[in-house]
This record gives sequence, structure tokens and C-alpha cells, in this order.
Amino acid sequence: MAHARAFSISRSEQLALRRKQVRNRANSVSGVSSKQAVSPTSLSKPAPEPKFPRLIELSLSKAGGVACYIVPQNYKTITESETYIFDQGQSMYQWNNPKSTHAQHEKATEISTALRKARENCVRTVVDSEKQSAAGYSKAMDIFWTKLGEKPPTDYVFPKGGPTNKPILTWWEVTRDNDTGIKAVRQSMALTYRAFTRSSTLIIDVGFEIIVFLGIDARPQVKYWTGQLAKKLMARYKKRQNHSLSFAFYGVRHPLLDALIKNKNIPTWKPPLVKKPTTN
Repeated sequence: MAHARAFSISRSEQLALRRKQVRNRANSVSGVSSKQAVSPTSLSKPAPEPKFPRLIELSLSKAGGVACYIVPQNYKTITESETYIFDQGQSMYQWNNPKSTHAQHEKATEISTALRKARENCVRTVVDSEKQSAAGYSKAMDIFWTKLGEKPPTDYVFPKGGPTNKPILTWWEVTRDNDTGIKAVRQSMALTYRAFTRSSTLIIDVGFEIIVFLGIDARPQVKYWTGQLAKKLMARYKKRQNHSLSFAFYGVRHPLLDALIKNKNIPTWKPPLVKKPTTN
């Protein structure tokens, strides 16, 4: 499905959701479970966990760089020119396909390392013919196919694959619209560290995870509805059942953004510093 140019939550949708929250609070007071009651400005509710396992494909993008997407979990999906991360939650296998590029291997390492950092006791295994003996590589591949569910036939020939037209990532800026309510508009420019300001609210789709960035000075209502817009976006992608949703905050490092947002002068992403005004 093509990415939405712009999408919003209308005032009528906001009102309907607020009424639902009021009913939930009333039920909690009368003895019914209050788990569904959410404060309009609260961001303490945890993001939904992704469904495991999931197979992430890393392909060269025709626009430059490496694009990451979730693909079906079977050997027929595999091509000879892509790199793969098989994510099982508490363990993941990174397969540096021999005919894929070092750029894909490096990006896979950055992403798998970032995913591992975000979890406790997660084990990452790298399968690479250049770094393992023939016997060790063959054994590791047998484990990889077993984890994936089925080993390809001996005479099976993998498709060649190649560069993709898919974008490396897509991002929206969320603002308050006096006429339509809260609106997210897709940005055509490349996402750089300069977009992460104290007052910005962003939705970033990296192909296998949707990240909600919330600036420290953004309005509380806009922060809340940005989270609701992200959930609405995930609902549109019916095939993306294994996507995860996470939050990033100004001044707090997000491992996945560190791996994805780079600048020539800043090797790893950091929120821009704001100087305090001087007084005479």
C-alpha cells in the first residue's frame, strides 16, 4: 500500500474517543476494569509489543542507502542479493547473504544491535561466510533455516533480487489544524537530525517499526493525538501485523534513530542543543 500523503483525526473522531474514555472511567468507578481508561495527555501506556517472529529484509534503494521491510517468513521470499534479520524477540539471526553488499551488512548490524539494546537478555547471532569457517557457516545456516521453518531444496535457485524503489523511511510532521483537528503531513525532504526540535511531533515509518517523536515543548494534546494518529496509520497497513510502535523523546536517545538518522558532521544522532538566552 502507498504511504498516505496526509491523514488526520477529525474533531468528530476526537470527540467520539473522548466519550469512550469517559465511559471507561465511569465503568472503572463502578467496579469494572479500568485498564482501557486513558488520560488525554498521558503517554505512560506502553506501546504494543511486535508479534514475533518476523523476517526483515534489507535491500539497496535506487535512491541510495538501504531500505528495510518485513517480508513473509519462508525461503521463497529470500533472494540472493539481500541481507536478512530473523527477529524472534529474545533472539535474532542476522544473515549476511554472500552476494549482498557490505553496506547492507553494516546497516543490518546497526539495526540488529539497536533492536538488541532495546531488550533485555536478547541474543544476536551473525551468520557470515566471510567470518566463519565453511563448516561453521553451513551449521549456522541449517539453524537459520530451521528457525525460519523450512529449508530450501538442494537444487533450489534463489531469485536474483536487486535495488528497490521503496523509500528508506517515510515521515510525517504532526500539527494542529483549526479546521480539521490534528493533521499529519508527509514530508518530501530527507529526514535529518534538524527535524527533531523541542516543539516538533513526528511520525516515522522505518519499514518494520513506527516511531513517534515527541518534543519536550510540544502541546500535550498534540502529543497525545500524535500517538493516536500513529495507531491509525498502523491500522491502515493491514499486512504489517508484525510492526512495532515505539516512542522517542527529545533529549533521550533512541537506539533505532541512532542507526537510521545520520549526518556528515554528526556520526550518531543527538537532539540539537538549545542555548539559553543571555540577559544583560
